[in-house]
Parts: sequence; structure tokens; C-alpha cells
Amino acid sequence: MIGFLDNGAGAPCPPSAQELFHASQLAERCFEPGGFLQATLGLAHRPQQFSMAQALGAALVSDTSLLAEAGTGVGKSLAYLIPGILAAVASRRPLVVSTHTIALQHQLMQNDIPLCRKLFEQTPELSAFADFRVAVLMGRGHYLCTTRLARAIESQGELFPAHEQQELERISNWAQTTKTGLLEELNPAPVADIWEWVNADSHVCTSKRCSSEACFYQRARAEAAKAQLRIVNHSLLFALIGAGASPQSEQRGILFPDDRVVLDEAHLVPDVATEYFGSHLSSLGIDRALRQLYNPKTKRGLLKRLGNSYDCRDVTKLIALTQLFFDEVRHRHLSKRDCVRLYAPQWGPLDVLAPFATLANRIGSLIAAANHENDADELRDWRTRLLGYRSDLESALFLAEERHVHWMELSGKNKQIVHVHTAPIDVAPHLRRCLFNRHTSAILTSATLCGGGDMEHFKTRVGGDGQETLRESSPFVPGPLDVGPVYVRK
Repeated sequence: MIGFLDNGAGAPCPPSAQELFHASQLAERCFEPGGFLQATLGLAHRPQQFSMAQALGAALVSDTSLLAEAGTGVGKSLAYLIPGILAAVASRRPLVVSTHTIALQHQLMQNDIPLCRKLFEQTPELSAFADFRVAVLMGRGHYLCTTRLARAIESQGELFPAHEQQELERISNWAQTTKTGLLEELNPAPVADIWEWVNADSHVCTSKRCSSEACFYQRARAEAAKAQLRIVNHSLLFALIGAGASPQSEQRGILFPDDRVVLDEAHLVPDVATEYFGSHLSSLGIDRALRQLYNPKTKRGLLKRLGNSYDCRDVTKLIALTQLFFDEVRHRHLSKRDCVRLYAPQWGPLDVLAPFATLANRIGSLIAAANHENDADELRDWRTRLLGYRSDLESALFLAEERHVHWMELSGKNKQIVHVHTAPIDVAPHLRRCLFNRHTSAILTSATLCGGGDMEHFKTRVGGDGQETLRESSPFVPGPLDVGPVYVRK
């Protein structure tokens, strides 16, 4: 439940090729000697920036991809933002910019994007592009859902003990003043178990039940649908792609229908993608989830409200069984080391699997008997989650994923939390499928794609064989790259 926009949202209106080509010509005029950046904003001409903007503009026009290393001081943010925004407005196709760090997102939002808008507003030839819209996209779990908040308040006596009800009241009071409903704005941060009940990561939070006037997530979703420029981070990008949120295979686009994508800080893409094309389970995560269904200590939870005493008993038994499972595998595999690779299947007790399916089936019966559709949707979420735990556990226990590495490790202050990971040995085929075989532009850029050598190693890691490459040295640091750009099509 981490999707942001439905892929079925209206088909884009294709512009003429002439409009897009004209936008690319305007982009070149921004960066050329004496161009708009110099004449309007007084910025110095940078040959490396000009070369990068030209190459990127050509890729956008032809819907091809580009791997571009641009050293410190080249000004790569403007080199992709200006051609990208102009192309997005001219073609009515969104530009997605993905970063790894929050710091770079802040730089884009606070410095570079306002600079682009100022340039467009003050340059007559670019004034038609000045009203471009920008949206920063977060995962659903970052947003408060007012519908779920109202349901949690209504059922707080059955869900939360007294001290947690006070936390729910604090969130409710904050909801009256916040403009965005974003988790990051609530200070101090909310108790995680309470936030799970009120965030937008649920089937309850849909456009049919939550209006964009009242629900923060639906409002953000509506604003993003209108934006020509959409800012995300690598984690969200690959979480959405890994969860199947990208357009269908026959559609053009990487994250949204008919989009183009720029991945800045792209040297980190292989590591981030590896995480999201694998799977991860933890003893703490499963235990916390089950205790939301029913907590034996507080005698509260969703099944206390919607189930019966037998359901609560089954959850209690499953909590105990999963604790025994992780205690045993910790003792068997992690007594001497904090991290071990798993080579042989059935490395833990298999009797942990069936109870997840049994409880999921029981929740299916409760869905059919639910009196309120919101209750049915909450239960559907839990049924999906339980079946997901079972599937991931079974896959890990039998080392079912081919060409994946499986390992287990400990974390936490007392090294009591067990994590089970599965990740592809080679992420290149996944990246080739989701970035470079989408009939649209994927621009990967960073100051350090080559790592001191050539770009072949990075191309291989990301599945970018055959894609165009560009290397621009830093204008501040003389070095071997100062022989000029390397721009090749293979």
C-alpha cells in the first residue's frame, strides 16, 4: 500500500514534435555563451553545463536514456531541470526527478527550481513556461488520513490504552492546524503504533471515501497529478516500482504513464534498488504488527473490536510462536556472529507458516461479515499483510528466489532483533527492465559515476549497456577529464 498515483489517470495529450523540438532549442539558448542564464540572471557561462544540457535535451526529444557524470561545479541541477521542465510543459508529459538525500531535495526546492521560475518569468521567450507546477511526493505512510483518524478516535477505547489515547488526541489537534498532514511536521514524532492507525497507507484511504478537501494524502495526490515536475527520492521510486506501481509493460513511462525520469545522485541507485527488489522481515516488525491485531498485554486491538475471544486467542498464540521461531534461529545461527549468510533451505522451523494463513482466512470471514465498509477495508489490509508475511517467510525459509543472496542479522541495543533479508545478486536485469526498457528517457547523473575509472563498470551495474554516456569534468579541478567531454552512443 505505498502507491501514490493510479496509473490509469487520463491519457496524455501528445504535442507536435515541433513544440518539443522548439523547447529543446530554448533550453540550449539558456546555456549558450551570452544565453538567457547570463543575460537574465548574470550567471557565468559553463561549457560543461552547456554540453550536459545539450545532451540531456537531445535524449528527452528522442526518448532515449543518458548516463552523465558531471563533476563538482558543472551545475548539473540546472542542466537537467531547465531542459526537463521545458520538455515537460511542451509535451504535457511529467518529469520525475529522484534524489537520494533530503539535502538535495531541499536544494532543488529552495534554490534551483525557484531560479528556473525566475529565469522563465524574466525572459520573454520563456514566459509561457513560467507557471509550471511542482509537487514533492512522499510515500502514503507519511500522510495523515482524516478518515482513518476519525475511525481511530471513534474506536480508541478498544484500540488504545489511556496513555496512547492522549497521543491520538495530540495528533487530532495537530490535524486542525497542519497544512500538509506530513509525519515529518509533527514534533515530537508520533508514537509509531498510533501513526499506523491514522496514516494513509490503507485501502480505507481512497478517493471515493476521502475528499481532497479533507484528506491530506488525497490533496497531495490531486496536486501531484497536475504537476509537470514531480520530486521523489530513490527509496520511494524503487519501492513503488518494486510493488508494481509503474505503468503496464505496453505503456511508455517509468513511474507514471508517459513520464521521463532523472535520477540524481545516481551512483547510489544500484544499492537502493537492490534493497527494494529483495525482501526484508524482522522479528520486531512482525511482533508489532500482530499486536495491533490484538495485544495480550493491553487487551486491545482490531480483533478485540471486530473479532471474538477465539480470534484474540489465535493472535496470542501466533505472537508466541513467532517469538519462539526467531529465538530459535537466533540461537542456531547468530549465537557467535551478528550476520550470517544462509546457504541451505529449511534453516528454521516450518510450523510458523500455517498459522499465518489460518489467521488470514479467519480475517477473510470477518471481512464478509463486516457491517461497515471501512472496517472491511482495514481487515483486507491485514489479510494482505498476513499473507505477505507468510509468503516472504516461506520464500526465505526455502531460499526460493533464484539468483538471490539470503542472509540473517541482528540489530537493536541488545542485539535481540532478528532480520531476514533476500536481495538479487545482480540488480542490473531489474534496472534494465524498469528504467531502460520503458520507451522513455531515464537520465542517470552524479559527480561520481565512474569512480575514478571509466563508466563501463557503472553501466554494467545498472543494466545500462548500449545507453549514451557523457562525462564532464569539474571546472574547478584540473585533471585527466579536461580533454573534453566523452559523448558516445553504443
